[in-house]
Amino acid sequence: MNDNRPIDFRTVVFVIFITAAFLAMPWWIYRERHKTHAQAIGYERADERARALAEVQSNSVVTLTKYDRRNKDEGIVRIPIDRAKELTAQEWQNPATARKEMLARAAKAFAPPPKQAPKPSQYE
Repeated sequence: MNDNRPIDFRTVVFVIFITAAFLAMPWWIYRERHKTHAQAIGYERADERARALAEVQSNSVVTLTKYDRRNKDEGIVRIPIDRAKELTAQEWQNPATARKEMLARAAKAFAPPPKQAPKPSQYE
């Protein structure tokens, strides 16, 4: 029996492709794992994060304990949290009215901005 058949070109390409895929797989897995793992935090980054946290906490204390105007045009103000709790408890003595007023205030506070006028055509 004579097995001196010529090697098919498609078979060679297929074998090369499969071999390349198996050789590339460990590299791809390493690269993906490296991207998803968090890097160690150095002293500089830890100090920066601690300063940012302290700033947020100090700003939140001021925000929760002081009166302030949030939006002067719409008449929205910020009040201390203790006073807000008192007003909320008083307001919700009548839940139906309180819900209606709450929805009206939310619509006022989160109203979408007015639409811009369309740009006139160059032929107008």
